[in-house]
Amino acid sequence: MNRLALYVFWEKDGIVRDYVTYYLNALKEVAQDIIVIVNGKLSAEGRKKLEELGADILVRENEGLDFAAWKAALEDIGWDKLSLYDELILCNSSCYGPVYPFSEAFRTMEARECDFWGMARHPKTARRLLSDDPERSIKEHIQSFFMVFRKKVLSGEHFRRWWEELDPAKGFVEEVDHPEVTFTEYLESAGYTSSCLVDMKKYFDLAPDDNVTLLYADKMLVSDRMPLIQRKLFVHDPRWWIRRCMGHVARDVFRLLKERTGYPEAFIWQDLLATQKFSEVKDALHLNYILPSELSEKTEEKTDTALLCFAYYPDLCAFMCRYIASMPEDAHICIISSREDTLDAYREEMAKLPFRNVEYRLKPNRGRDVSAYLVTGRDILQNHELVCCVHDKKSKQLSCQIMAEDFGYHCMECCLHSKDYMRNIIELFHKEPFCGLLVPPTVYYGDFCTLGAESFRNRKSMTEACEMLSLSCPMDDTPVAPFGAYFWARGAALAAMFRHDWKYEDFPDEPLPVDSTISHGMERIYPLAVQDEGYYTAWCSPDIHASLYMNNLSYMMREYNKRLYKLYEFNNWTGMVETLDRDIHDKFSFLVDRKFNKITYYKYKVLSKITFGSIRSHYKKKYKFLKKWKRQQED
Repeated sequence: MNRLALYVFWEKDGIVRDYVTYYLNALKEVAQDIIVIVNGKLSAEGRKKLEELGADILVRENEGLDFAAWKAALEDIGWDKLSLYDELILCNSSCYGPVYPFSEAFRTMEARECDFWGMARHPKTARRLLSDDPERSIKEHIQSFFMVFRKKVLSGEHFRRWWEELDPAKGFVEEVDHPEVTFTEYLESAGYTSSCLVDMKKYFDLAPDDNVTLLYADKMLVSDRMPLIQRKLFVHDPRWWIRRCMGHVARDVFRLLKERTGYPEAFIWQDLLATQKFSEVKDALHLNYILPSELSEKTEEKTDTALLCFAYYPDLCAFMCRYIASMPEDAHICIISSREDTLDAYREEMAKLPFRNVEYRLKPNRGRDVSAYLVTGRDILQNHELVCCVHDKKSKQLSCQIMAEDFGYHCMECCLHSKDYMRNIIELFHKEPFCGLLVPPTVYYGDFCTLGAESFRNRKSMTEACEMLSLSCPMDDTPVAPFGAYFWARGAALAAMFRHDWKYEDFPDEPLPVDSTISHGMERIYPLAVQDEGYYTAWCSPDIHASLYMNNLSYMMREYNKRLYKLYEFNNWTGMVETLDRDIHDKFSFLVDRKFNKITYYKYKVLSKITFGSIRSHYKKKYKFLKKWKRQQED
């Protein structure tokens, strides 16, 4: 069978990653000729990789999306040359795989009587993308990430006319609305028959009027031996999932890929960590490790571990040492302080513990824990396989002492709950080679409202730190950060933190402001630095502490919902969110007469704090606009 494959590739910097070369190598099994159409840039290294695969390369302006790229290639080939092929494959870089050989899918489809086919279909829905016309609703169609056209279609005038009359789409929604949604119907109306590798009807019956290719990706992988996994599965909007199900599909697919296929998980991590905001990946894969607090999976493997402890308050020495005692006896323990009396207190307390390698370092009273890690203890972070970083904390700016004590309690519990828990953390790093940083779950109680406002006033200092460290991964406004600067790290994963030669003078003098300094920005940069080195960050907690955390979160969510349900007169989350969305859209003319309205001002101030995600960002914009306008009027 003489086949031609047209593969559309786009990457903002033109980098050809391993998942692309793996796909193209596998495609050679079923296609004699492959043309890679590059929309936009192609790096010199990327071109070399594609040429080594034996693929022809067509680089074009990034105008239009996949269909415009396929049209450009077809025009470049010419219809006479195309007629020499038995089949045409149209595909793109939006999928990982194949996780099963392409030849298996083609053997299955050879037994099907059809003129063109694809891997999966999208069901007919009532939803309209760009028009209010009911006739423009989404029709049932073969999804364009992989389509195959046989000789009968290729030699017909309808196929040629379609491409000659095609106008490039201006964006993704327009691309889906037309041509993707209409292409299948166009060919079927011309008398051609279509088919699909996956029997979609059983899924359409389960979830009519929805994107079942995502919702049942795990079942398709196992039951239907679907060879391709859509990349968007791992970064799709969490709200889309939560409106429909528990949102476990992406995590289950990732697990199934590891357990049932030989597809290298490294290819997925390499791509996701280089191109995506990591908070979105964490939401999709639910990277939260709840580890046993007592029973442990003991490993015989020796692990080079260290602990960096920045200590300031001598009266917290006993509290800290109780947790430090959970470290392995052969670990390198380094206590750092800017007070000699604090170091003396630790020398006395640590003498009671069986550690064989303990040292004490005095540093200037500048930069607190951040300078302790990045300047005083730099060699510790750079020269050990795994490092636990902790410090004592009083947070005197908080409204009461127990609030500060419990913040430290939460962080220390999640880092060093017990010896068994500590062993489980070490074992986790062995099992998950792409895990670079384990941090306590973001707290949300008392005066702490960090969850949902992870960047807060620190966007400027975060941006400055990213530039200082030459980080290339996407900036993330909701970083999976170690708030409080308590964490476990793989030493190699923190290499990007030392692209700058840190000095004590880089940090502000005491007294340190409550927020918005380089120190606060750096706290949020750890996960970005880890991501830039090709590792991910995850929440980690002992099971006994996770039960407390989960209960607090569910209580807070319940209280928010009760108020929002009452405000919007809904008793379900989906209806409430849709109402919020409409409210954002409909009330954007809140300053039409340029008169300042106090009720409106405080309304958006409240909504900017109690809503979530993109909804919250919209309300914050309104509130910030009103606040700025109010200030201008007062001036």
